Parts: sequence; structure tokens; C-alpha cells
Amino acid sequence: MKSNKKGIMQVTDAQIGWGMALIGVVFAGVAYGYYADDNSYSVAAQHAQRVSEAADKYISDNFDSIVAQSSATKVFVFDITTLKNAGYLPSSFNATNSFSQTYRGMVLQPTVQKLQTLIVTTGGVNLSTGKANKIGIRIGANGGYIESGNAVGSQGSWSEPLSKYSFNPGDGHIAIAQFFKDGVSGNDFLYRKAVSGHPELNAMSTNLSLGGNDINSAKNITASGLINTTNATVTNNITSANASVTNNLTATNASINNLNAGTTRTSGETYTGGWFRTTGDTGWYSEKWGGGFHMTDSSYIRAYNGKSIYTSGQVKAGSLRSDGDASVAGIITLDKISVVGTSCPVNGALSRDDKGSTLSCQSGVWTGGAKVNSSACQWVSSPDAWVNPGKRQFYKTATCPAGSVQSGSRFMIWPGALDDEHVDVLCCPLS
Repeated sequence: MKSNKKGIMQVTDAQIGWGMALIGVVFAGVAYGYYADDNSYSVAAQHAQRVSEAADKYISDNFDSIVAQSSATKVFVFDITTLKNAGYLPSSFNATNSFSQTYRGMVLQPTVQKLQTLIVTTGGVNLSTGKANKIGIRIGANGGYIESGNAVGSQGSWSEPLSKYSFNPGDGHIAIAQFFKDGVSGNDFLYRKAVSGHPELNAMSTNLSLGGNDINSAKNITASGLINTTNATVTNNITSANASVTNNLTATNASINNLNAGTTRTSGETYTGGWFRTTGDTGWYSEKWGGGFHMTDSSYIRAYNGKSIYTSGQVKAGSLRSDGDASVAGIITLDKISVVGTSCPVNGALSRDDKGSTLSCQSGVWTGGAKVNSSACQWVSSPDAWVNPGKRQFYKTATCPAGSVQSGSRFMIWPGALDDEHVDVLCCPLS
């Protein structure tokens, strides 16, 4: 009895062991099957994504041609061979996916310049709806599958009737939707590269925030509004129609049409092809010496702080006025030639005649300073002068004739009963 019981127990243990091993093999096989299926779904999705990207570029580059060959009811068709021949897929690219399905691209133009594209797989293995959906999910938002005559987006995100395209590959196939406007993918991304005829692909439609990061290696920055920055350091050139700087702008060269700044300070020279303009009662000021030029009215340019003006060259003016004394270390030259006897502008004015003689304005007439002709002098005698005793004394004086001046005199007397005396004067004519 004991040996029989022991034998029964030994057989039972062996059976249990074999049973557990069998269960493990079954579970391992199931897990491997799931892994193999999942891997095949991912491979098929990656293959479809590659085709989708090539189709995207092909449609963008050939937009005008496709527009001409499509309409709301006329379908433009392309396939893997089209993409290979056009160079959007390498010649070695496998035309079928891991389920032996190939691709068909179909383009409609529901409205002018708006393209609507659907890529479907055809032929090969008819997958279950669940498997096709899993592949569509792995493709992304544009991925889907064929079911009951419709292309359906993964998780029901979109749906497109195949009757519009006059082609149905049957259930169990993959679908990829691509929607275009003017040859532009409906995905609203900013393109890194230029697309011919479509500058909007490289344009922002809202504000761009870099989150505190830098913009590096920019060639030219063109702005129609303001560039607001706390500090700007530019090693080459700034070219701007208008610039408003509230803090610091440091630049090696700046070309700006209109710069609005609180204070501009340069450590080197400042050049301008136009005017230096001040809008108040200010002008140029020497910070070191405390002087300069400025204007406080519409008449005079004034030396600031009463500074003197010096030049080793020439000062030229329409008229020259001194409110005080005038001192000349050299000579005064009168350039204006006037004529004696003609009218003059203001009494006290000075001029000269054509020979260089100084003229003065007297009583509104130019008057010359006469010269004495010493070589033509002559004595002029007075008549006899005598005294009658007991009577009045009679006498006469000697005078120079008009146009001459007295330059000397002499007294003559003769003793005798008759007191005969007279005075002579030396008269010299004026020339």
C-alpha cells in the first residue's frame, strides 16, 4: 500500500511539471507572436510615412502641373514608380510594405488652388480592421485604414468617402490623408527651406517667443516696427529706417534713417552727410572747456558762457559791429572808394578816394582831409597900421586867401615920426 501511494505521488509530480512547462511555452509563443505582430505594424507604418513624405514634396514641387491636371471630379493619380522616377524615392526603395501592399496616390482639387490628397495601399494581404487601425495609429494623425468604402482616420479622427476618388482597394488596407492649399501641406508648420512660389511657408502668423534663447548666425534682420532690447551690441552694421533706443546701443557701424535716442555717445569721430540739428536753445558744447555755440533767438549764433572766439584765419561778415572798443594790431584797410562831395550814408562813416585819401561823412557829404602844398606858400601882408595922437587907433589884419592855410607869421616895424607897423602871414595852399 505504501509503495503504491508513493508511486502515485511521483507520477502526479511529473505531470504537473510537464504541464507547467507546456503552459510556459504557450505563453512565450503568444508573447512572441504579439511582439512579431507589433514589429510588423511599426515597419509598415514607417514604410508608409516614407511614402507620405515623398508624396508631400512631389506635390509641393509640381503643384502647378497637378492643378492643371485635376479638378473637383478629375483625379490626378501617382504611384511609387512616379515618385522613384521623379527622384523623391531612391530606386532601391521597396514598392510594397511588409504585407505585400503597394501604394496609390490620388489628388482632387475641390476648389481652385486647393488640393486634397489621399494615399491608399492596394493589393497584398487584406488585414483585419484592428491590425490596419494599429498601423494607422503608428503613422500618426494622417494615418488611417479602409472600411466599408471609406478611408477612416485612426481613432475616428477623420473620414473620407472613396467614391470621390473612384477607387476602393477594399477593407484591410491602409490610408494616409494629405490636405494641401496652394501646394502647401495643411500641417501649419514653419518651413526651414524655401518652397518656390510660396513665401508664406517661411512666414510666422503670430508672435515668436524664443523662451529666453538666442538667435545665432543671422545675416540681416529687417523689421517694419520696433526692435525692443535692453542693450544691443553690434560688431558690424545696423541698417534701419527708424530706431528708438531707450537704453544702450553699441555698434561698430550703424546705418539708420531716423534714430530716436535719449543720449548718443561716441568714443570716436561722428560724421554726417546732412545737418546736425538741435530742437531747443542748445547747440555744440565742449564738456572739457565749458564753451560752445548755441542759439537762443532767430538772429544770433552765440558763444556759450561768454567765451571768446579765436581764429588764425579770416572772419568774414556782411557787417561788423562792436558794442565796446575795437583794437587792431595791424592796419585797417578801407576797400570802398567814394567821391568827395557826394552823399554818404551816416555821419562819422569813413571811406577813401581813388588815391587813398581818407574821407569822412560830414553833414551827409563825403569830405576829404586836405594836404598843405608847402612848395607854393607865400607871404601875405596887412595894410599899414598907424595911430593918430589923441584920436582912435586904427588897424587891419592880414588873412590867408580861401583855399589856403596860415603856416607862419612875421611882425614889421619902422621907427620914426610915423608909426608904421604891419604883420605878414605865410599862406600855403591846400591840395
